[in-house]
Amino acid sequence: HPRSQGRPGRWRGWDWATNAPAGWHAVEPGQRLIVEGVGALTGPNRALADLGIWVDTDDDERKRRALQRDGDTYRP
Repeated sequence: HPRSQGRPGRWRGWDWATNAPAGWHAVEPGQRLIVEGVGALTGPNRALADLGIWVDTDDDERKRRALQRDGDTYRP
């Protein structure tokens, strides 16, 4: 919301090594911001975005990609 009103926004990183939230990062209103990930595009935040891209594929392909990316952690 701040960026849509011309103010700096911020986002919080994720520390994958400790599986915990990491530090905050400021994003100026004119700075490009790419948000990606499962569940990142919602109705309310899509209304604030300049562009939204939705990628959809079948369950078997999604599982293949997840296992390739994350290993057997998610096989079950």
